[in-house]
Amino acid sequence: MRKLLRLVGRGLPDIKYVRSIATRILRPLHNRFAPGSDIVNVLGFRMELNPAECVDSALWFTPDHYDRVERQYVLDKVPAGIFLDVGANVGFWSLFLASRFKNSTIFAVEANPRTFEVLTKNISINGFDNVTAIGCGVGKECGTFPLFLNETGNRGGDTLSPDVGKGASIEVPVQRLSDILREKQVKKIEFMKIDIEGMESAVFEDLRDNFPSAAWPKVICVETVFCPDLPSILATMGYAKRASGRENSIYARN
Repeated sequence: MRKLLRLVGRGLPDIKYVRSIATRILRPLHNRFAPGSDIVNVLGFRMELNPAECVDSALWFTPDHYDRVERQYVLDKVPAGIFLDVGANVGFWSLFLASRFKNSTIFAVEANPRTFEVLTKNISINGFDNVTAIGCGVGKECGTFPLFLNETGNRGGDTLSPDVGKGASIEVPVQRLSDILREKQVKKIEFMKIDIEGMESAVFEDLRDNFPSAAWPKVICVETVFCPDLPSILATMGYAKRASGRENSIYARN
């Protein structure tokens, strides 16, 4: 049943109403008749995924559709180097970058300890030695803060933002991204993907105020839905929008 449903999903074209079949039909069928996690091939690398989770479901059934515009921009425009995956979730972007840019170094940052366990497992099962997982949140201040948990089947919706998060929370360590980069002796960043549910503005304010501008990421893939002020912050830092996907925007320095 699992293989059949996944096969149907991977045959779906990336057309607006057709691709919704995966979330509205295939995912509920899987969760009812064949629930649970498994290790599957995703764009040439392996991941442990649970289709009951939102991002996992997209990667399980329709990986070719996932962040397609953003991935192609990176392949076309970004050279090998140092990459950051902030809000790495279970590791899709880190694994994608590691598989396509084998001589690069990727730092994957994830705040939720349980999600971090899956992230590190996914790195390990692929044998990637160019990915370093960092288990903490990032923000404008260091310390221990509540991480609000999204318990609706979207662990990627966990957030440190009290304006976005609701309900249950756990305490997690939080660092400034600028401090992490100094600790890792990062001098130049080719690309950063960041999706941290409302804390993006705080991270870029930290970089703007506390990290050399010559070392800021050249290209950024970011979700701005919870940070309406972020485009103006990025503009003051010299970034301009270059492309848009369904959920993310690509910015590059002028």
